[in-house]
Amino acid sequence: MRHSYFHDIQKWNRSFPNFQMTMVYQRQEWKDIDHWGTPTFYFFKNGKLSSKVTGWPEQGNIKELKNSLKIIGLL
Repeated sequence: MRHSYFHDIQKWNRSFPNFQMTMVYQRQEWKDIDHWGTPTFYFFKNGKLSSKVTGWPEQGNIKELKNSLKIIGLL
């Protein structure tokens, strides 16, 4: 059985209105998304793709995530 995270996303969006998550319904509407595997983190600033972090190796990708957050001004 699949679990939908609509409630979790709705809760996040209410708690963080400036950093909203969105669900993708039609891939063709998201031309900047070139990898649909998980985990893949895309960072946008002013509607433009700034950086992407793909995968989660054993040692993690914390450094890459922090650098991406700095690029878009969240750290």
